[in-house]
Amino acid sequence: MKLLFHYNWQVREEWINWCEQLSQEAFLKERIGGVGSFAKTLHHIIDVEWSWIRRLECKPDPEATLSQETTLLDIRQLHQTYHYDVQLFIERWTPSYEDRIYDDGHPPYDTWGVIMRHIIAHEIHHIGQLSIWARELDLKPVSANVIGRKLS
Repeated sequence: MKLLFHYNWQVREEWINWCEQLSQEAFLKERIGGVGSFAKTLHHIIDVEWSWIRRLECKPDPEATLSQETTLLDIRQLHQTYHYDVQLFIERWTPSYEDRIYDDGHPPYDTWGVIMRHIIAHEIHHIGQLSIWARELDLKPVSANVIGRKLS
């Protein structure tokens, strides 16, 4: 599981770097599907990952705001700020966490392990949307390959 978090972080950073070639207008442009734009999608995957980890740790989960003037630098800073907390949690992960029940008072209840896998799948799902938009712009998307990334 840790390997897939490292994969997602590596691919996310590559997408953030990839977006440097976009104009601010293209970065913010509303698109069909997904969350709506490159900016919104990157913001969303960063915020959702951090938010779930905060909830598992029973910490406050304030929502990060996204404005119509959000820049790639804003997204990069959000990633760097939130990544520290998330990485600490992932590196502390032990098998004993796997079957803990997450109970926020609202069914359905699930295990921490299932929630962690949801976080991984959620980002991979949205990265696929970025790839489609890249191809619509006639640009080569970031590779989704796990093989060859030297993650182990």
